[in-house]
Amino acid sequence: MRILKTVFFAWLAVSFCGCSRGYRDDLDYSYGVVQTWPMESLLYGDLVQFESVPLDLDETESLRKLIIDDSIAANRNVLEVGTGTGLIAILCLQNEASRVVAIDWNPAAVANARYNAAALDSETNLEVRATGHREEVLSGVQEKEKFDLILVNFSVAVPPVVSTDAVANSRIEDHDAWRDALLDHFKRHLNGGGRCLFIVHNKQAVTRLIDAAQSKHYQTKVLDSRDWETLESEIRPSLIVEIRVAANAEIVSEGEFNSAPKAQ
Repeated sequence: MRILKTVFFAWLAVSFCGCSRGYRDDLDYSYGVVQTWPMESLLYGDLVQFESVPLDLDETESLRKLIIDDSIAANRNVLEVGTGTGLIAILCLQNEASRVVAIDWNPAAVANARYNAAALDSETNLEVRATGHREEVLSGVQEKEKFDLILVNFSVAVPPVVSTDAVANSRIEDHDAWRDALLDHFKRHLNGGGRCLFIVHNKQAVTRLIDAAQSKHYQTKVLDSRDWETLESEIRPSLIVEIRVAANAEIVSEGEFNSAPKAQ
C-alpha cells in the first residue's frame, strides 16, 4: 500500500508539471488519486479525484446545466459550501463568475479543489478554504463577506458527527442541526436579490429542507420540471431547491415561490 501511494503522489506531481508550471510548495500532493474524469464541460484538462473525497456526477448534473446553459454564476460572487473536488467552483469560474469562495470541512477536499484549480488554470478569483463542523459550518467565510449565489451540495457538505475527536456515523437530527445552522447564516451573507441553491437527492431531505426554510421565513422553489413528490425516495439526477430571503411575506402567485406567512 505504501508503494502504491508513493506511485500516486509521484503521478500527481508529474502530471501537474506536465500541464502547468511545475511542482508547487503550496499544493498538497500527499493524497492518493481515486480516478481522473475527462469532462467536456471543463477547460484545460481532466478532473482529478483524491482519496476520501466523494464525487457523484449524477448529483450535480442539474446544477452544472444551470451554470453552463443558464449562466447562473456569470458576473456573480459565488460561495460553494462543500466543494469536494472543486468541480462546481471551477465550472463557475470558467463560466464567467466574478469570484468564487469554496469551503469544505474535509482537508482532503480542500487539497483536491486547490490542486484541480491549479491544474485547470482556474485559480484566478478562486479561494478554497477549510471550514468547521456543525455550528461552525461557515467559519471559513469572513463576517462581512457577501455573495450573490450560494451553492450547497447537501450530501457532500454535511460533515460527519464529531464526538471526542472521533468521527461517528451521521444521523438525521445532526443533519438537521447542520442545515439549520446554515440557514441561520444565509441572511448575513447574501446580497440583496441573492439566492441559495441546495442540491438534494433524497425526497425526505427535500421536504425537511423546505419546511425548515419556510419556518425561518425564506422563500423556496424546487427547480425541476419533474413532479418530485412522485419520484422515488432516492432522486437521480438530484433536485435543486432554491432559497431566497423574502422581501416581504407575500406569496407569489402561480406557485413560483412559497413563503411562510408573517408571525402573528
